[in-house]
Amino acid sequence: MPWAGDNQPPDISIRFGPAPPLVDSVAIGGGVTVGRDGTCHLDIEGVACFLVAHGREIVVEPLGDSSMSMLSAFLLGPVLGVLCHQRRLFPLHAACVRIDGGAIALTGRPGAGKSTLAAALVCRGHGLVADDVCVIDVAASGGPTVLPTFPRLKLWEDAMQGLDIPTEGAARARTDRPKFHFCEPGYFDPSPVKLRAIYVLGRSLTTGDNDIRPLHGADAADALAREIYRPGIGFRLGRKVALLSAALGMASTIPVWRMPPRPELSRLDATAARVEAHFASAATNICEPIASAAR
Repeated sequence: MPWAGDNQPPDISIRFGPAPPLVDSVAIGGGVTVGRDGTCHLDIEGVACFLVAHGREIVVEPLGDSSMSMLSAFLLGPVLGVLCHQRRLFPLHAACVRIDGGAIALTGRPGAGKSTLAAALVCRGHGLVADDVCVIDVAASGGPTVLPTFPRLKLWEDAMQGLDIPTEGAARARTDRPKFHFCEPGYFDPSPVKLRAIYVLGRSLTTGDNDIRPLHGADAADALAREIYRPGIGFRLGRKVALLSAALGMASTIPVWRMPPRPELSRLDATAARVEAHFASAATNICEPIASAAR
């Protein structure tokens, strides 16, 4: 859609057009190549090719009969991640929710339940900030700040059913997968929000230790470094040191917690309530985990 905001010109341009492969580029996996000038080419088989340049120009070349819903799923995922790297921001592979005026990021490996838990928190009245790519400005005054992206989560069909969210009429994220776009009901707050806590979700579905445990020092930094969104892109753009330094800096100033394995869908609301209570308790004593991490 054309820009209809305030009098400032748009700083990102998205248009349809040819997006040919780059000349003299380096492939970094996942259908992504990076040119000498930092331009990135994404080739999503059967969906589209994308050219992303200078952190502000996006060219989309659809392939076949790709729907707008499918194109947007990649624009708001991999393409957004490329933009973050080109703009020298820190993209954390996480969903993010606004609770009590602060942001909590839910990160972890694919399948850990990040978006599902975020949706459960949204259903409990909290505001969605980001999904999949949590954009963090680590240089913001006052500490790391999350820049909200869009009011949409990508959820599997069973997660929608577990949260009593109807799938009828919901747009599919991919026509070949039972995954849907879930748009946050109500008002979406686009204002930046301070990052107050990071929860690293386990992936295993087996039962075991159910404690929410703090991660300190190198363990916390390593957990964040592992969840940089598409790190190979940033490394190729010459940002390896900056990204790893940012992960270390956040680990020393933001409490990082290890969550138990993903719960059964029938316990999603209970898990979301537990995160609420834990965050509220931790927020009242936030200096203790930060001091421990620094040690």
